[in-house]
Amino acid sequence: MEFIVVCTSGKWQLPIIRKAKSRGLVCIAIDENAGALGLNEADYVIVSKLNALDYIVDEIRKITNEILGAISFCSDAGIFLAQHLNSEFMCAPQLLFQAENATNKVVQRRIWGAAGIAQPKFEVFKNTKDAHLFGSRTVFPFVVKPSDSSGSRGVTIVSQPGELNQAIDSAFEFSKAGEIIIEGFMSGTEYTVEILAVEAEVHVLLVTRKIKVSENTRTVSRELASISPENFLYPKIAHLAKSAFESLGIKNGPGHLEMIVDEETGPVGIVEAAFRGGGFNLSDRLVQLTTGIDLTSACLMPFLGEQPSIPEIHYRPSVLFFHPTQKGRLVNILGLAEVEKISGVEIEILGVLGQVYEEPKTDGDRLCTIIITAFTSLELEEKKQQVDNLLSFIFEDI
Repeated sequence: MEFIVVCTSGKWQLPIIRKAKSRGLVCIAIDENAGALGLNEADYVIVSKLNALDYIVDEIRKITNEILGAISFCSDAGIFLAQHLNSEFMCAPQLLFQAENATNKVVQRRIWGAAGIAQPKFEVFKNTKDAHLFGSRTVFPFVVKPSDSSGSRGVTIVSQPGELNQAIDSAFEFSKAGEIIIEGFMSGTEYTVEILAVEAEVHVLLVTRKIKVSENTRTVSRELASISPENFLYPKIAHLAKSAFESLGIKNGPGHLEMIVDEETGPVGIVEAAFRGGGFNLSDRLVQLTTGIDLTSACLMPFLGEQPSIPEIHYRPSVLFFHPTQKGRLVNILGLAEVEKISGVEIEILGVLGQVYEEPKTDGDRLCTIIITAFTSLELEEKKQQVDNLLSFIFEDI
């Protein structure tokens, strides 16, 4: 038997668990949450704090002394653990990389600075006093964020003095390292880039344009719309993304990057990068539906000693969009059956009837994911409007 370890094992890790099992691998799933969905489909389960390294190694050795490797799929939280296990179990060299380069924004920014890669000016703080003193003297707007979070957790765009204290407290709350960043605000539009590295060669698979929920919630995404490789911005965005990942030392596997782009001149600077795919059906579904490339399978191949080939991208216009939460109790979902009948539409409901929600603060505050693909941009917009007209989430005040 051949074993693979998946760290973590929630909803967005289900595709890699299922793919591994379809390839005949025995799956050991690790998560801090005993109710994580991936644990239900794994062959072996370890529920543990992710930083309990010795305990996790001992638990794996009770199952097997050899693993093909450990993977953190669509999860920043499991990257350090996965790399520790790959080293501890002496897995194939192509699986190893510097975990800090993949997850820590301070480390990334210092590497990019040395490489001359465009990014905002920033300062790093380990206590609230110094952070507040610096922030109170900084020109608005600016961004306060943890050094090691994802999904917009703890990220605030500070536009006036009264927002500073809460922004600093929130950033420290979501930082496991107890370290935050205050950085300059880059004007422009946010774009995301999904890549696959094969033997240290970075291949750009998908570029999307981000639309935020509102001006009041500028860190939470509402929509990711695909950008055609024929768009004049595409090669400029791809070049910066490749440079950013190459400087971080990525070898094999997926990457997700966010940057700010001036839509007349091109990229302004990098926001952040990670050595994993984007969640919420971005990596496992949107990439494949837009480009024809099965990124989930490609992520698994290095563990099997196989090298992914990058076929020619057959681009189709697409959009991934979300319904954000709102304050109140979710009591009904209207139009779902009609939406599911529309060709080229995939919808997944995340909201739970009867549950109480608040206004969105992070990318996790979503009621559903919707992917639409089409043959033309016009057809895509028509389908999107059709979905918007049909689907509604009904809340009652509490």
